[in-house]
Amino acid sequence: MEFLLDTNGQFYFMEMNTRLQVEHAVTEAVTGVDLVAWQLRIAAGEHLSLQQRDIRLDGHAMEARLTAEDVVAGFLPQTGKVLFWQAPDAPVASPLTAHLKPLEVRVEHALCSGSSIGPHYDSMIAKVVTHGATRHEARRKLVTALQNCILLGVSTNQQFLVECLQSPQFVDGKEVHSGFVERYMGHYFKHPPTASPRTIAFAALALVLDKLAGPGGHLQRAPTPLELLVGEHHWHAQVQANDIGWRVTLGSAEHSAEQAFQMRDLHWLDESHQHFQVECDGIAEKAVAVRNARQLELFHAGQAWHFEQLDAYKSCTADQGTGVITAPLTGRVALVAVELGESVCQGQTIAVLEAMKMEHTLTAPISGRVVELHTRPDTQTTKGTLLLRIEEHAE
Repeated sequence: MEFLLDTNGQFYFMEMNTRLQVEHAVTEAVTGVDLVAWQLRIAAGEHLSLQQRDIRLDGHAMEARLTAEDVVAGFLPQTGKVLFWQAPDAPVASPLTAHLKPLEVRVEHALCSGSSIGPHYDSMIAKVVTHGATRHEARRKLVTALQNCILLGVSTNQQFLVECLQSPQFVDGKEVHSGFVERYMGHYFKHPPTASPRTIAFAALALVLDKLAGPGGHLQRAPTPLELLVGEHHWHAQVQANDIGWRVTLGSAEHSAEQAFQMRDLHWLDESHQHFQVECDGIAEKAVAVRNARQLELFHAGQAWHFEQLDAYKSCTADQGTGVITAPLTGRVALVAVELGESVCQGQTIAVLEAMKMEHTLTAPISGRVVELHTRPDTQTTKGTLLLRIEEHAE
């Protein structure tokens, strides 16, 4: 059953469903009742063993929905291959979660490294539930659990969830309502998190190691220069092997002074040579890196990052600001609103894509004439596929 709560503390009935809700794990955590087992017993004609007066609430529980979405792009659903996945309750989870007892973190998912996230269902890919004696304890454990959900290959809302849970308004609990994101999280969209120089150093080291396949790789003594892009930020990096490991030097237009990090004592933590530990300036840190040609997916300091080397980045963004329209996601073409040869105005709706139960409108980036049209309604398309091209009118 669902209710609405107003600012005066009054509850209003909203709806009742004859099925379990996504949030049923929260009820199970605070009551100790297996609701799924109860459903099966009812279906089998059995009587329930408890009555309402027998149920006691124990502590607090919180649930977060991990979704495959690009939050900054307006929660745009994402599809693709999962290059690496590790749940916080996995046997090889980070020591950061070692203090969590088995029943204090619950992760429901159907993910594994190598699986694919498609466009045919909604964007939720996992549920993370924590339990604590108090709301603050449950919230703190949920932050820790989310920071140890390692998913590489597809963008998720992981960091956004952590930011919400750590915001002063959520910690206080007095301003948590349906307008919370709009009112208090606007800064996240204007100034999304950026990778720290330390994270950049880990990415640079991972890129130059010989496919991350062995201790020390096969680095030469000569320095290896790199041009890295993470989001909109461009970094210059140089990795050079020395007697004790590697020295990583960084520079960027945003940082006037160069920064250097000494790396040493590389240890692989899994047989796939993706999860590793290295000592950086005297502090041992863990990371996960999956290299794909000239791209790198990196999980470091509780967050996932996507890196590209500069020439690869240029090749995939050369058409930005022109009349080339590609699919921003994998899904179904629900509507094509223009025809070949038609004149269009900047901002005009040209197509609508449908994915994960959501519609996404594509608009013309420039005014001109449609000179190429490569799609039609009710067809499937994949992210990056050329849909149409607009040519500016000759002046």
